[in-house]
Amino acid sequence: MEDVAKLSRLLDLQGLVIFLDEAESIPASLQKYGKLSAFLCLLKLINLSERQKGVYFIYATTPTFYNEFEREFEKLEEDLRNSKINVNLEEILDKFKSKQVELDPLSEKDCQILAEKVSNIYGIANDFFIDSSVVRNKSTQLYQEGSLGGFNIREYITNLMSFLRNQRSTYQKEK
Repeated sequence: MEDVAKLSRLLDLQGLVIFLDEAESIPASLQKYGKLSAFLCLLKLINLSERQKGVYFIYATTPTFYNEFEREFEKLEEDLRNSKINVNLEEILDKFKSKQVELDPLSEKDCQILAEKVSNIYGIANDFFIDSSVVRNKSTQLYQEGSLGGFNIREYITNLMSFLRNQRSTYQKEK
């Protein structure tokens, strides 16, 4: 992770976002020892990204990810004892959950918070700033439009990203 962060700085990038979708499939598809390694690897990515300026690690998973981890506690603890790795599984689960953002269902306020965080990351990555009140207003509009036909988080994020790209394009033309 440190080398990837260094490379992004050398390339004069403003930031790096590593996105892992369907993280629950990693430990679910691995055998006994692979599950422990998968959970520890995810934890390491979280910890490393927190220490590297401009590096963000986002993992998307279903709530069953946490259930799987809890169900596997006894087996994982035995694997830990056998491997002599010194980690606390409760702390790992707490770390995963502390970084958790529920996406469904989201309230209008939750969408505004999400929109501001996405906007901040997008701004850092693209050397672009957009006023948070503009983002909140757009978030409200998207939320209300989405709630008319049944709210869909994927469509909301897609429309938010399109809005941010358009705002950035307008900003660059004005420069």
